Amino acid sequence: MDIKTAAFGNIPDVDIRSESKLLTGLKKAASICAMCLVSAVLMFVASKARGLSDVEIIRNVITVIIESGLIVFLWEDGLIRNTLSYGNEKHINRFFIIYMVSFVASLLFPLVNNLIWPYLSIFVLLSLFSNAMIGLCSGCALLNVTLLLCNGSYVQPFFIYLIAGTVAIVLFQHVGEKLQFGLPILISIMLLFVLLVAYHVLFLNQTFSIAMLTVPLVNVVITTLLLWVLLNAFSLLVIRGSNDMYMEINDPEFELLVKIKNKDKREYYKAVHTAYLADRIAADIGADRRATKACAYYHRVGILDGRPDDLEAAKPYFHRYQFPESAVALLEEYIKSGKTAPVSKEATIINLCEDLVNKLMTIFEKDKTAKIDSDRMIEEMIERRHVGGNFNHSDLSIAELNRVSKLLKKEKLYYDFLR
Repeated sequence: MDIKTAAFGNIPDVDIRSESKLLTGLKKAASICAMCLVSAVLMFVASKARGLSDVEIIRNVITVIIESGLIVFLWEDGLIRNTLSYGNEKHINRFFIIYMVSFVASLLFPLVNNLIWPYLSIFVLLSLFSNAMIGLCSGCALLNVTLLLCNGSYVQPFFIYLIAGTVAIVLFQHVGEKLQFGLPILISIMLLFVLLVAYHVLFLNQTFSIAMLTVPLVNVVITTLLLWVLLNAFSLLVIRGSNDMYMEINDPEFELLVKIKNKDKREYYKAVHTAYLADRIAADIGADRRATKACAYYHRVGILDGRPDDLEAAKPYFHRYQFPESAVALLEEYIKSGKTAPVSKEATIINLCEDLVNKLMTIFEKDKTAKIDSDRMIEEMIERRHVGGNFNHSDLSIAELNRVSKLLKKEKLYYDFLR
């Protein structure tokens, strides 16, 4: 008998889980308190160093504590509502480390010209490692910290960096896993440059001249370099990790897929054959191969709980096995409406492949030697969907649908593997 069991008897699993949750909650509370305390102390030191009055120091410290509380609140709200981007809910420490580093930087910015503050890159960085709302609010909080340490009125810089940061967040929020950063960077930098030049003309009442462009150009160069470095770090930490996760879940021997196999072999083989066909078609027409394959494998993962077409039954598995965001989005679409009225190209492809595989398997289960006219079967399947209006809202064009039909017809030899 185990020593612990002998001494204390059997400890219920519920109690162990409750204790674990309590410890996790206490650690989180301690981390939050530490962040607020460190922020307040740093703000106090910076305010003292800037020679501010006692009243201003108290104001600054209280403001920082309130802002820290707001960031924590927004983060918790994002966790509860599942609105954090790129799987950031699994990396709470990463965001707050980035936030604190940015906070320290914000304390140093008053030492330099306010027109070369690289706040655009900070807004983008914070939003990518959280979500748009948190990125915007935390960026504004840090910008406010910098302005509180400056003497005089600085409403204009806040206005400039807020607009630039907001637009940049929107542009970068949906770059996706293809790392399409070029256009967002170009638009963001151009807007920042225009705003900084406008600042000289509108708020400093200067006449336009070539010399006026010097400081804005310095900011543009600094921000561009920072964005390049930070986006590379982001792609390494987040996007590359997503790629690795796809390699795991799209492996036929992946743990979750093996569980489906052990539960229902027919379901497993149907998923494997569907994934094979869908992957080849997605590659040909330029759809997302990885998400398509993952969706073909796991859209009926709810079968493990006896609910194969229930999204709520499937969601815990997506979370537990850390499915990439793009895969989860496609899976949710397909489980909800993809089987009757698919919208995305990927869902449409899976819809056709799954239906074809299911029909062939049903025929061969009744008669392994049955002769089939796969070409006719494919044509009738697509025609039936046209007549029924199933593809009325599909992103797949007529030309692409014809291409899909041709590709499916080319796989005649493969269909013998379904016997």
